[in-house]
Amino acid sequence: MPAPASSATLYSHIDRAYREFVDVAALVARQSAAEDATAATTIPVLQQMIEQKQKGRERLKREAQRIQNEQEAGRQEITNLDAGVANERSLSGNVAGNNHGEGDVLESFWTLSPCQVE
Repeated sequence: MPAPASSATLYSHIDRAYREFVDVAALVARQSAAEDATAATTIPVLQQMIEQKQKGRERLKREAQRIQNEQEAGRQEITNLDAGVANERSLSGNVAGNNHGEGDVLESFWTLSPCQVE
């Protein structure tokens, strides 16, 4: 059977364990404080970056909408021009047909390719 430890030896072990615990607790507290300090400086920077990204996204959305509006206006203008050309062709055919009976000739003129016109 091992010899019983003396009270002094037990107190010494307890004291050493307590000091190690205090040292570890202090180390954890320092690390936690360092992490908190890092977070305190990092979080605002990250929040600012997020806000900038959101503003950029909103700007791009507005730009995309503007481009879509321009495209739609361009399509509408093309449609209007096509309708005007069709109307002019119709009027030219009617005038030529009424005055000279040559509506078919004028209509065929509109459909000729550039190499056919000489």
